[in-house]
Amino acid sequence: MDNLVLSDWLYLISALGVIIALIGNVGGIIRNRNKEAARLAGMEKDIKHIREKVDINDVTMKSIDSKMDGIDKRLVAVESSTRQAHKRIDEWRSLL
Repeated sequence: MDNLVLSDWLYLISALGVIIALIGNVGGIIRNRNKEAARLAGMEKDIKHIREKVDINDVTMKSIDSKMDGIDKRLVAVESSTRQAHKRIDEWRSLL
């Protein structure tokens, strides 16, 4: 092994090139995974925030719905009272 021929050196250089390329690719893959993990963590945080806002909106909508139910009942009572008042007014007009 004292005398390495040119082809032996080329094999060695090629092998080293392949190893260096593999190391570079593995490093790139790891960096991409870290970037992707950070991006996904940000998305999870955003989704959590959106869920919280949706829950708050659900509570608000339920409150509004119950208020609307109360307003509907009161409106029905006012309409009924108005009808009765008109009937009484019509009766008084017929007496005059």
